[in-house]
Amino acid sequence: MSWDGPVVDTHFHLDIINRGYDAVRRFREAGGTHLVLVHKPLFTPLPSSGEEFQRRFGETLKMAQEVERMLEGVWVVLGIHPVVAVKLRKELGTE
Repeated sequence: MSWDGPVVDTHFHLDIINRGYDAVRRFREAGGTHLVLVHKPLFTPLPSSGEEFQRRFGETLKMAQEVERMLEGVWVVLGIHPVVAVKLRKELGTE
């Protein structure tokens, strides 16, 4: 029996500094058809305002547009990465 349906990566972080879009190409070459692109920020410097988070979320949405040209489908998850939340709490405190 062979599978002829979609092959989906359900938690894909696209790191533009390291493998970048080559990671998507490699996924496609391995048979991948769709992915869920989960926001992964650059950790330095940390975002320090709502506007900065919005700007970085916008960068992830732009990446998704490029991924759409490479695969059959992409869905995006935006939110504050847990590591960022922990680091901000250490830097800013709980108040």
